[in-house]
Amino acid sequence: MNTVVEQGLKYFKEPVRLAFLGSVILSLIAFLGFVTIGKDGAFYIDIAQSVSRDGLHIAFERFNWPWYSILISLIHSLTSLDHELIAMVLSVLFMAGACSCVVATVKNKTPEAAYWAVLLVLSIPVFNGFRESIIRDTGFWFFVLLTVWAVSTSIHIGFIRGFAIQLFILAAALFRLEAVFIIPAVFVYLLVDGRVISIKDRFLNVFSVTYIFSLIAFIGIVYILIKGGLSQERIDYYFNLVNPYKVYQTLLLKSDQFAKASLLKWSYSDAGMILFFGFLFTLIIRLLEYAGVFSLFLLSGAGRRSFLVSASNYKINSISMFFYFIVLLTFFIQVGFINSRYSSMFVWLAVPMMSITLYELNKGFPKLTKAFVIVSILFMFANVISTSVKKTHYLEAAEWIMEHTNVEDTIYYEDSRIAYYAGRGYPEMPDVNQVLEGEVERARFKYFVIEASVKDQELLSKAATLNLHLLSEKTNGKKTLYIFKNHSQ
Repeated sequence: MNTVVEQGLKYFKEPVRLAFLGSVILSLIAFLGFVTIGKDGAFYIDIAQSVSRDGLHIAFERFNWPWYSILISLIHSLTSLDHELIAMVLSVLFMAGACSCVVATVKNKTPEAAYWAVLLVLSIPVFNGFRESIIRDTGFWFFVLLTVWAVSTSIHIGFIRGFAIQLFILAAALFRLEAVFIIPAVFVYLLVDGRVISIKDRFLNVFSVTYIFSLIAFIGIVYILIKGGLSQERIDYYFNLVNPYKVYQTLLLKSDQFAKASLLKWSYSDAGMILFFGFLFTLIIRLLEYAGVFSLFLLSGAGRRSFLVSASNYKINSISMFFYFIVLLTFFIQVGFINSRYSSMFVWLAVPMMSITLYELNKGFPKLTKAFVIVSILFMFANVISTSVKKTHYLEAAEWIMEHTNVEDTIYYEDSRIAYYAGRGYPEMPDVNQVLEGEVERARFKYFVIEASVKDQELLSKAATLNLHLLSEKTNGKKTLYIFKNHSQ
């Protein structure tokens, strides 16, 4: 028995396997501690259930990029496993796969830094904080990082490996369409790859990973010329989002609004520059923040030098980071916000350079890096062990809905997860303020389920004036779900 245990420990001591096993364990801890799934997760699973019940067409009627839900439904049809369980398993495996790909990339080039990569992929909060979340991003992360590993570990790619790489990119894009950023990154990397001496071999490598995409692009151009546009709403949206002229127009519009609101007329011409560099530097600061405690090492000259030197060794990661930064900046300008989930891919790509930096700094500052290890381990478990109050009142409210209402009843849910747990799907709902202020017709709803602070007298008074009668309230001690009946219906 001891021999088996020793062999098992020796097997998982290898960095890539350790990253995979560690990730699986952390994800399982995270899922075991959750009570309700996130809004996105409930939405995707409900679509998957609809596809299994009503057919594939329903997916595109409800969401313009439903491939994750289709995958869940397909696995359900093959295994008969519960849709929610399938989604959880996929999340666990994709996260573990993403961690393994990053560590394998580091191990291939600088094996001495591989264990630092293990520590980072298991502890950086910006992506580890989503371990209990059922989101499309986990598949997006995994297949992009798998692409980076497959490209960086090949000198002569060949058509078979090139075909596999293109499948990885297509798979990533089916989770999140912005994964196409990796195509120009791979293209540029293969053209400048110093390991390949012959120009002919470089172009063969490029062709090996682009021939499918070239065919798709050709078909797309022909289709646009014939039909005059794309029929897929999501693709149309992304084309408009990255259109340089539209980005320029958006920047002009926002700078004009900013100038009129905040600047004197003599500085109106500076508004565009102020706004652009505001977006730029805000994004840079955010990304440094998302890198966690590691960012503090970049304050030192030794840390910055190590990071920049390692960036030249991991050219595919550096080039990918540049293109993804452009994606983030474009999104920030066009849509007006940026968050940790969208930015996570940038940090994933930076992990190899971060690992080398830690390895080099450990030689000169061992006490400092030991402190970093302790802090990282604390973050590792903080990512998956939640001490916040659980949303048990969601389940209690869902149970009340099932017991006291009929399926035909029209119910307003401030959070559609209550409908999901009540077996009523995941309906799209207007904003609660629009409902309470009369911007949305209240008469069409028989019941209202609204969340507020415990004993929110303002909401109760407002409900009374709207002829909403309080039937029940479910609380978790921090928030309360108020269930009203509309007496004016």
